[in-house]
Amino acid sequence: MAVYAAWNALTGLTRVMIRLATTLMTPTGSLTVRSGVIPGGTPLLLTGSGMTGSVAPGRAVVQGTSAQGAYPAVVDTATSITVAAGHASLARIDTVWLVVQDTDYDSSGSRQAQIVYQQGTAGSGSAPTAPASGTAYLRLWDITVPAGASSGSPINWGTALTDQRVYTVPVGGITPGPAAGAYAGQWRDAGGVAGILERYSGSVWEAAVRLGNAGLLGLGDVTITRSATATAQVNGNLSVTGVGQVLHARKTSATQPVTSSTTLVPATDLALPVVAGATYEIDGWIIYDGQFNAGDLKIGWSVPAGSTGTWSINAPGTGGTLTYSPNTVAIAATTTAGTYGAGGLVNAAVRGYITAGATGTLQLQFAQNSSNPTPTSVYAGSWLRLHRVA
Repeated sequence: MAVYAAWNALTGLTRVMIRLATTLMTPTGSLTVRSGVIPGGTPLLLTGSGMTGSVAPGRAVVQGTSAQGAYPAVVDTATSITVAAGHASLARIDTVWLVVQDTDYDSSGSRQAQIVYQQGTAGSGSAPTAPASGTAYLRLWDITVPAGASSGSPINWGTALTDQRVYTVPVGGITPGPAAGAYAGQWRDAGGVAGILERYSGSVWEAAVRLGNAGLLGLGDVTITRSATATAQVNGNLSVTGVGQVLHARKTSATQPVTSSTTLVPATDLALPVVAGATYEIDGWIIYDGQFNAGDLKIGWSVPAGSTGTWSINAPGTGGTLTYSPNTVAIAATTTAGTYGAGGLVNAAVRGYITAGATGTLQLQFAQNSSNPTPTSVYAGSWLRLHRVA
């Protein structure tokens, strides 16, 4: 029969007709599906002690030839296997299979599913390629059996096992592991710690999720939308931790004075974290005042040990004249700026770069350039910014 209805028992359905019509797992072709274990719990997990192993309950689908269709199979109780003693001098690799026998196709005289242990060839370095009988089978586990293994010197189950289970899910589901592509729109989870989600285009697997022009991607309380042609809009705060990261600090606390002291102190709020080996561009805007041509301002940095870089300022000179970058100095050195008198607010633009010698903090510091009883003060609204470039 070329076309049949699997729900109608009066049409003379055969076993293979029912299998072809009802086994709707991950497809590999028009009439074939992906053999595999059905995920959930610990399906068909192999554990052992001594020379005896136990295969846990589980479900699977085993594809035979294209003419056979696929066989659903269930192991509903733990099934024991006994590993044969090792060769006197050579290691070998044994295999545990889930085998379906169907006498209509393999002349086995049976219609059954069973767990089959198969001994490998000592010294070959390879596991068996197929079980001794059956045309529908699924490799579950390989077992490395060292030379001389026996009940008195058993295998180490913690290191002897190689998990060969693959998984299958109903059509349209996300298949765990490296599934072969069968149709455009198929999805798989590459598995492992990374868990990369991939979509099959019809020719290649792509790690890509696509939404239409009006699509919205929600990540908790942050969303990403398309706001214009070739333009993405982040509705929330955007934080970058690698190259391209921008860090910003703003002085929000009260005016901070230094009186009669040339010893550098941290400028409150104006500190940012840096990562060992990373390079950052520095810029900032320092609002300050102080005694004209007397106290003035000295600026410097506290940096992690081993840091390198240079910096400079654009600010009034200490003689009361506008000076562009009076000095370009090492990141650990200081430079100076002039003042116009108490209450006469001026600013210093700072520019430079730092390559951090260790993970730590870049901290702006300041003091009077000359000790004076009139305070030199840094004001709220001053800011510091780092742009990571390497």
